[in-house]
Amino acid sequence: MGNTYLSIVIPVRNDNHGGDFIKRFQNCLNSIFYLNSKYHFPIEVVIVEWNTPDYKPSISKYMNIDSKPDSCDIFYYNVPSTVHNKYKYSNRLFLYQMIAKNVGIRRSLGEFILCTNADIIFSEELFRFLSEMTLEKDKIYRAIRVDVDNKMLDFESYQDLIEYCQESVIRVNGYTSLSSKDYRKDEFLIVNLLSNIERFNLFSGKLEEKIEYFFTNACGDFQLMHKDNWEKLRGYPEFDKYSFHLDSILEYQAVYSGIKEVTLPDEKCIYHIEHDSGFVPEKKSEFEKKYPLGFRISDLELEYYRIAIKNSNQPKIFNTESWGLIDEPQILSESKFSTKIAFVAIPKDFSDEFEIIQFNSINSWLDLSVENEVYLLCDNNFKKYQFPTKVKYIKGLEYTEHNKPCLKSAFELIKNNINANYIVFVNSDIILLDNFSKVAKKIIEEIKEDFLVVGKRININIQNKIDFRDIHWWDKIFNIGKESKEDTELSIDYFFFHRNFLNDRFPKLSIGGMYWDNWLISKAFRDKLILVDVSKAITALHQNHKYKGNLTVKDIIASDMAKENFRLIGGHLNKKHLGNIKLEFCNNKFLIKGYKEVDIVNIKELHRANFKNFEDYDEQILQYISSFINNPFDVNFDIGFYLKNLPVFSYNPDALLNISIGIVLYDMREYLTLFSPFMVRAAELGYLNGDNLLGLRFKGISTVHINYWKNEIDSGNKDAKLVLALIYYYGLGCKKDEKIALEILFDYYLDNNASKIIKLLFFRLFFDADKKKYMKKYIDYFKTEIDAETFYFLGMVYCRGIGNFIEENEEKSKEYFMKAAKNGLPQGFNYLGVKFLMENKLEKSKFYFDLGAKFGDQLSIKNLKYVNKFEDANIQH
Repeated sequence: MGNTYLSIVIPVRNDNHGGDFIKRFQNCLNSIFYLNSKYHFPIEVVIVEWNTPDYKPSISKYMNIDSKPDSCDIFYYNVPSTVHNKYKYSNRLFLYQMIAKNVGIRRSLGEFILCTNADIIFSEELFRFLSEMTLEKDKIYRAIRVDVDNKMLDFESYQDLIEYCQESVIRVNGYTSLSSKDYRKDEFLIVNLLSNIERFNLFSGKLEEKIEYFFTNACGDFQLMHKDNWEKLRGYPEFDKYSFHLDSILEYQAVYSGIKEVTLPDEKCIYHIEHDSGFVPEKKSEFEKKYPLGFRISDLELEYYRIAIKNSNQPKIFNTESWGLIDEPQILSESKFSTKIAFVAIPKDFSDEFEIIQFNSINSWLDLSVENEVYLLCDNNFKKYQFPTKVKYIKGLEYTEHNKPCLKSAFELIKNNINANYIVFVNSDIILLDNFSKVAKKIIEEIKEDFLVVGKRININIQNKIDFRDIHWWDKIFNIGKESKEDTELSIDYFFFHRNFLNDRFPKLSIGGMYWDNWLISKAFRDKLILVDVSKAITALHQNHKYKGNLTVKDIIASDMAKENFRLIGGHLNKKHLGNIKLEFCNNKFLIKGYKEVDIVNIKELHRANFKNFEDYDEQILQYISSFINNPFDVNFDIGFYLKNLPVFSYNPDALLNISIGIVLYDMREYLTLFSPFMVRAAELGYLNGDNLLGLRFKGISTVHINYWKNEIDSGNKDAKLVLALIYYYGLGCKKDEKIALEILFDYYLDNNASKIIKLLFFRLFFDADKKKYMKKYIDYFKTEIDAETFYFLGMVYCRGIGNFIEENEEKSKEYFMKAAKNGLPQGFNYLGVKFLMENKLEKSKFYFDLGAKFGDQLSIKNLKYVNKFEDANIQH
């Protein structure tokens, strides 16, 4: 096509504005296509989609352009919610209509540019006039808008549509008023007469300016100027206001800058299909209540603008040079996203509730605005359900001895039978909305291959099949999800990855038997992939259903199948979940959780460099790196490795807790002082991994992780009591309860045959706790044991005194500290020395420091020197 003569700019939003918006917009397009086919001249339709809800497809998905002639081009621009949200009234005004038009104006190629709206039908006389290509540069053209009823919106031809418009007139938006068509000529004569009469002021005896009438009535539906004039005026005023009167201000700007207003004759009109939203004169009071002053420009304010524009010495300009969001990088022309994505699921039999559930899920994937195919993995006897041709069955899936699909077999089938580079492995009860499409496109464009994308689900109740022929099903389902409960970070129902993820050996895990999904996340960490949590960006809706045999989660955890999966994944170290992932995608941005936006290029560079040179990174990046450093709590526990990499591990609550427990379990007495600050630091980070405290994020609902660890105790996890005790003692995600904590810890102490380091840990926490009578049973128990740690503990009991049932007793304290010292633990004497030093009893203080020094206690030696110097100074004084 040659040079474009006319650009038609139309702002849209896929929100069903006014009801049946898609049909009204399609009628608009059909009228343009038909008329341009008949009156052939080069035009383009520039569609600007503003802030369509992320969960819905763009409006282009529903546009039928089969009848578009070769003389017409279509260009589509999207203004995402991330741009819209920058405006003050973004939470009340969902479409900034005039700014959207400016977006289209600045990107139009036509010599002349016409701004209109999506519910406008062009008369044949108007389009014939435009096709003559006789528009003049120094004029702004206006057409009369005729409002028509919307009782009928389905038409077989343009002739049927235009006849309906002509027969269904509600009102005519004339020069100064609204009237029926019969009175238009009379009104035209009156306006012309008044416009040429000068007013005479009886009081001053002077002639005043002429009454000025400009055709601003419904002008936003048809304003046509040369491209140079749009650029000179910088488009519509980009005020953070409702669009009401902004088109009138543009009309004033044009006329007062010397551009002549031309009103086209009645027959060259436009028809406007009536709808419920927006301004109509019959409901002006309702409109003004809905859009109060400040949120819109009032009639009085409009007159002030007119006077200001008229009296400006030069054309009045309101916008900056970046008008039309020309510098906004997020506004891009839509290009078809042709990368194919394969959705893979393992269905249950299509019977009872699962027929409805899986019908809804699979059709939701098919309706996404990405190039896709759906593959269903099944055994050789599976009974197929009738789906469109884009749904393919892959047979040969093997099952484990627990009668569950085998992960190894499933991923081998995917690798050997599916050619798509990008795969979504998803549960067959998950409905995906179209924000998945937008996120997938961004992930592929920005990261390319080395990623694993996962997210939370929302649990919904739905009993019926979704009518996917209804283009508004997205809204109905999204609204159900909005009122429903988000699941925990432990529920992972979809995995999005590049097929390179399949290049590995997979264990024979039972899918549906706990822990298999955790292993996939652990594998991604091990492979140094970029893991992205998209919980805040993707709406994944899980349809609630009954579990086979009415099993509860507790039943599944306790099952042989779950225990076998736990063994196959390698235990707690590979039980990763969403809480371990530091990178999230939200509002079209990559963020480190708890921090600001991060440049994904820098993250990719970190992975290429394999996280070297930790000291070169800032706090935000260290937070990210921490999740990829191998957990130090393993069979080759090396505290030196931890201390060497402390800048990184200090951002990893999982490592902090495990190192604390490791110090205890591996009898590292010299590092016991690190235990408490590490635990507190872990709590400060805001969450703890399911490998240890299972969800400190669940503050206020402590039963989640407390019950988890009680189940772990029942399952034979030998360290579960220790962790549960720490949960209660530090109040990690629950109300602090030292009594319960110490009782559990005492049981752990007994279970582990009074390990020295366990005993020291217990003693340490014992003296940090409130001194209450419930402690007496522990003291009585310890008196039956004979070892250095027990003697030391009892010496501390009588050194400090415990509440109101054991008083301080120097002789008993000395007795037990002496026994501890003779068994290799002399530090107790230092406590007695400090006690008497604080009481200003220097002789007793020196006595106990000297006693400790004789047994080789370094603190006693140091403090003895201090006391001697202090005493000498007093003597000299």
